[in-house]
Order: sequence, then structure tokens, then C-alpha cells
Amino acid sequence: MAAAAIPAVLVEAALYLMPGFALFRERFARIPSKWTQGAWLWLAAMLPFLIYSIGTGCFTLKAFGLLAAIAAVLSFWYVVIDGADITLLAVVAAVMLSDAFKTIYPQLAPKATVNIIGQLMLIRTFAFALFCIRKHALVGFGFWPSRRDWIVGLRQFAYFIPVGFVLAYLTQFTAFRPLLWDKMIPAFLLTFLGMLWVVALSEELFFRGVLQTYLERITGNQWVGLVIASVLFGMVHLPFRAFPNWKFMIMAAAAGLFYGRAFEETGSIRSSMVTHALVASTWRVFLT
Repeated sequence: MAAAAIPAVLVEAALYLMPGFALFRERFARIPSKWTQGAWLWLAAMLPFLIYSIGTGCFTLKAFGLLAAIAAVLSFWYVVIDGADITLLAVVAAVMLSDAFKTIYPQLAPKATVNIIGQLMLIRTFAFALFCIRKHALVGFGFWPSRRDWIVGLRQFAYFIPVGFVLAYLTQFTAFRPLLWDKMIPAFLLTFLGMLWVVALSEELFFRGVLQTYLERITGNQWVGLVIASVLFGMVHLPFRAFPNWKFMIMAAAAGLFYGRAFEETGSIRSSMVTHALVASTWRVFLT
């Protein structure tokens, strides 16, 4: 399994990094035909799956067809439809919340969560299509925050801390873990980077970069867009562990307000990514 999974993960990691760099986005955007751009996105979406499934001997036509359909929607949406961002975002959310990638990437060993390959594919294909084919405003998409992004993100995290602890206490959402600083500090740093570059990057792109921006535009009110996007962000956390997880929804919606404020201050999702990653890492490492 490792012999097939490692090359597939490495290929996906390389493809995942590409939309975060202006050089790759500019070269891709210069491809003259949108249909050719869509075809390249579709082929790139299928490549890690083929490496993994053929290498492990778990290739099935059902899994291939399901992934091919998902990849085709992502790759050719903006080729066929000039807009409807929220509809595509709903499709992406439905795929992320479903068990589709667990079906496509069967877990052949305990704790081998290879379905992350599919989740990464979803994020980078959506990003490439959004920025290069749709020509959507970039909203600060990237992997490393600027100095201002760090400052704003840290400030909004500091603002959220007292609110978060009060809500956690009132809802009995969480409790402190025993403090083992020699293990927790390295764990926090590694968790933070993982959250920043995968979870926060994707969720901030979806909810702040696309949804909040859209809601503010159609309502003409920054605060209305911020609140609605935050409530919807909380609602997608309802299925976590046991549906309906109202406590997690409340905490996520409250945190979403501060993520959205960070985005509003800079116009960059990288500032909200910092706040998001700090909140999520604090919860994962120091709380239970």
C-alpha cells in the first residue's frame, strides 16, 4: 500500500501547491482555450487516483466513474457556465461532507486516511478553475501570509479567545487537557501548519473568499454578509462526530465571525487563515 500511496500523495502534493503560486496560475491562464484548460484540470484530477488505485490493485470502474464525474464538474463548470459560483460551492460542500472520497480511495490499512488525496484534489481544482478560468478576484489566495496578514490574524484570534472560552464553558463544549508542554508545543506547531495549508486554506477560500464576498455584494451590507456566512459556516459543522452537533455549530459560527472580520480588514483570506488555524490548533492540542 505504501509503495502506491506515497507516489500518489507526492504527486497530489505537488499539484496542490501549484495554484498557490502566481507563476503557475499565470501560465495556466495563458492556455488559449477554456476547453483545453478544463481538460488539463480533469486529467490532473485523475492522475493521483490512477497511481494509487492501480498500484494497490483496488481500481474499480465505480470509483473511477465517480471521481471522473466529480472532476468533470469542477474542471468544466466555468467552461460551460460563466458564473453560478454559489451553486458550484454547494456542489463542492456536498462532496466534502459526503463519503464519496472514502468510496473512491478505500482504506486498506488502519488509520491510513488516503481519502485526503481526493480532498486536496477538490481544493486545488476548484482554485485553479475559479482563478484561471472564471477570473475571480484572487482574494489573497496563497500559502504564506504577509506581515499584515499575521498581525490581523493574531489580533482577531486574541479577540476570539475570551468569547470562545465563555461559549465553551456555557455549552460544556470542551475542557482543558493535562498540560504536557514538551509534547504540546511541537504538536501545536505541526497542527498549525497542517490547519493553515489545508483546512483553513480551503474553508476560508470557500466561506470568506467566495460566499461572504458574494453575500456582501448582493445584500449591499458588509455585516449581513459576514453574519450569514458565519452562520452557514457553523451549520456545516453540525454532522461532526454525531448529528446534530449543536455545540460545535455554535462554536464554529462564533469563530467564523472573527475569521470574517480578519478577511474584511485585509481583503485576503490569508489573514483569516491565520485566525482559523490558531483557533483550530488550540482546540485540537490544548483542549478536549
